[in-house]
Amino acid sequence: MTTIRYVEELAMNACPSLATYHQDGWTLKWANGYTRRANSVYPLQMTSESIEESVRQCESFYFSHQLPTHFKLTSDSSLESLDDYLEQQGYVYEGQSFLQIIDIPSVTCSSVMMQVTEEATVSEAWLKSFNAMNQSSQNVHEQKALYDTLSHTTCYFTAFDNGEIVGHGLVVYENGEKWVGLFQIAISPAHRQKGLGKALVAHMLDWGTRHGAKKAYLQVLANNLPALRLYESLGFRKLYSYWYRTKHSTNQNKVISSEKNYVTTLKRPPAKAGGFGHEMSTTKVVTKTEVILKHLMLKQAESD
Repeated sequence: MTTIRYVEELAMNACPSLATYHQDGWTLKWANGYTRRANSVYPLQMTSESIEESVRQCESFYFSHQLPTHFKLTSDSSLESLDDYLEQQGYVYEGQSFLQIIDIPSVTCSSVMMQVTEEATVSEAWLKSFNAMNQSSQNVHEQKALYDTLSHTTCYFTAFDNGEIVGHGLVVYENGEKWVGLFQIAISPAHRQKGLGKALVAHMLDWGTRHGAKKAYLQVLANNLPALRLYESLGFRKLYSYWYRTKHSTNQNKVISSEKNYVTTLKRPPAKAGGFGHEMSTTKVVTKTEVILKHLMLKQAESD
């Protein structure tokens, strides 16, 4: 049986981050502020500690990095009390999205022919092209350092139409789970409404089939109607909704976390992080010093 928590953990593991911490059933990701989902709390289950204390520890962690505190919540009913508490504490509701799934053998193929290249690792050229397509000014050195942390099998796709780059996509395959996650799907605005998006997604799913995957998932904003229609035409169906609760600190510069907070409060995960009979990948728990060193390395790369 496919559960919300199971797929949410797959999606969490496929999200690159510079550091991952575990706190009594909750996972905290940090990526120096790059993307909301890579700098969020993932409460996969209710904490055994009080909600008030657990939330306070999360706020202390993110505010120490001068970042807002984001909680990524799902329609799992067991998290309703946490969502209610965060709302009472002034957390803003934002980013409503759907996680959709599909059985790959049931995919409706596209009749549009396109050339697609596949790269096993991310390159700065791929990132520059992806950023340009999305009108993003992100620093590619920092982006590459972030994507290089992914430990799963990956494939970076570039789609062409008459020799021109028209689209990109990323597939993350968690070995042993038979699931692939589809991310960073983008088609150039000038080339939309031509069936290229459907052809690209079909190609990404075919890659999953070739590597042994049986199911796929993707995440899409609830108000992105063109994307929803595209995924529905391929056979994707909604499994659950998710959203963020966000709180911005009014005194982030005054919050100080000691080395002890990073090592004892944010604990190493158990051997089976999945918690439901599946051996899931775990991320090394690093100390505050290691985080700072990695951050300095990124800044040095940016200035080179």
